[in-house]
Amino acid sequence: MKKLLLFFLFVSFLFAQNRILIDENYDDWNDVPNLHEDPSGDNSSGTFDFKTMWVTNDDDYLYIRIQTTQKITLVDNNYMTIFIDTDNNSGTGKSVNGIGAELQYTFGTRSGKAFLSVETNIEYDDIGFVGAPTFSGNDFEFVIRRDSRISGADLFQSSTIKIVMAGYTSSSLTDYYDKTPDTGGFEYTFQSGQVDPPPTYSIGKTNAGYLRIMAYNVKQDGIINTDKTTEFSHIFRSIEPEIIGIVESYDASSQQVADRIEFFLPSGEGQNWYNKKEVSDIVLVSRFQIKQSFPIDSDVGHDASGAFLLDLRPKFDSDMLVIVAHPKCCSGDLNDEKRQNQFDAIMGFIRDAVNVGGSLTISPNIPIVIMGDMNLVGDVRQYQTLITGNIYYNGTYGEDFAPDWDGGNLDDAIPYVTNTGMTFTTNPGGYPPGRLDFVVYSGSVMEIVNSYIFDSGNLTNDQLSQFGLDAADTKVSDHLPVVVDFDLSPITGFKKKDESPKEFRLMQNYPNPFNPSTSIQFTIPVETQHAVSLRIFDILGKEIKTLLNKPMQPGEYEIEFNAEDLPSGVYYYRLIIGDFTQTKKMVLLR
Repeated sequence: MKKLLLFFLFVSFLFAQNRILIDENYDDWNDVPNLHEDPSGDNSSGTFDFKTMWVTNDDDYLYIRIQTTQKITLVDNNYMTIFIDTDNNSGTGKSVNGIGAELQYTFGTRSGKAFLSVETNIEYDDIGFVGAPTFSGNDFEFVIRRDSRISGADLFQSSTIKIVMAGYTSSSLTDYYDKTPDTGGFEYTFQSGQVDPPPTYSIGKTNAGYLRIMAYNVKQDGIINTDKTTEFSHIFRSIEPEIIGIVESYDASSQQVADRIEFFLPSGEGQNWYNKKEVSDIVLVSRFQIKQSFPIDSDVGHDASGAFLLDLRPKFDSDMLVIVAHPKCCSGDLNDEKRQNQFDAIMGFIRDAVNVGGSLTISPNIPIVIMGDMNLVGDVRQYQTLITGNIYYNGTYGEDFAPDWDGGNLDDAIPYVTNTGMTFTTNPGGYPPGRLDFVVYSGSVMEIVNSYIFDSGNLTNDQLSQFGLDAADTKVSDHLPVVVDFDLSPITGFKKKDESPKEFRLMQNYPNPFNPSTSIQFTIPVETQHAVSLRIFDILGKEIKTLLNKPMQPGEYEIEFNAEDLPSGVYYYRLIIGDFTQTKKMVLLR
């Protein structure tokens, strides 16, 4: 059995500070005082007007959040520019608004200048820029690396900096709509101390009863390129997905893709890699049988999505509707219109499948997942359609609808890049890293238990060694794999080996002794209102880990326990269901 390692990153705190997460959610900024509130209506022309700015930092990054009155796309088609006096000396750098700026960076052109020992043209990656969201809005967050070096010199040379923001009218950076502040610059002093650790995740599944889904843009048929076998093999063998949505498989057939995955992850007895291709580049490869598949037609002459109905049995007593999507890329009004049509078509297909009336009718309450490279680089309206079912072109694609079974919105997984608090899914290229790849799902019938964006370049040396990876592996594509583990017990329960157990029972773990993983089985004979609790204790009776604590249906269940982070020794596992309690001993032997 492959080793599973759950990575929890803990730190000892000098003082606790919330980590800022670059994830399109701004709740984590609530404890950060705003640096400046720009007066409303002080813009000199046009409708662009700055509102509020927040600034904070950790040891690695300068974090900035900025609000504007006008919707823009952060990294395209704008001339919003930041100037930073990084040595707090008005006599050095470029004179702007009374400060001496060592850094000038224009967001919409993804470029700028550094004024250190020499004047140097720079790109976004020279300063470690990452921002969110990629689609239009008027509230943005971004980072700049504090250890950036340009032309051999440190970018940040003082613990105190000054900042000016300007919204220019053109690339000449002369006339502006608004700037903030009106004179001088905002002063900010870097704070010391440690912050909350990044979000936790597990590269391997923590429970065999969960369902692992992976969305991956493999870049121009890269997965069948034999020159890239090593990198893709490392990635797939580390992740071990069960359902894989692949885009940019243009020339390869679905069977060719499945054969490659079979090479990476050979099938065991009774296993198979089922596969199907729809439209030009959409491939689904699955451990579960594909009952039906359909192209999703849009009215723009470019079909970009495929729908697949899977039979999850015998692992789960349910079908699943999976849509793999790759809408039109790039900015511009025409691309925006095509992309909106494609998202409207996806949601129209789901509406008809749920309500009877389309090419497919699905059973109530089955899981629904939409995944792929969504290319959300234009109007935010497309993202809103994906989540809410609010169709823009109703005359073509029909009425709006609530896409989840409970009458609400779909949920956005929003995983984080391994060992970071950021959500980008693209490797650096012509644009800064951004979140283009998504997994969206029906949260009323499925629950996320683990998720991450797999970037081997952000793994620790221990992680690379543990999973046999090279730090450069995920550079094999310009997109990173998105991995999500789901608990389907809201509709299906864990995998059941015996549908009619006769008694409450906790079985001896197997193998025993074990290193580092073992399987624990138990049975529930009757429906109970009590939570099912399965906990691990050391030899002194101290609780080490809670494996399970929730209501469950009658059946026989199997849970995998991973003890990679524990020393050798005797441990106990205890099952409690109401008045029933049973404890057994197990031995971890390194």
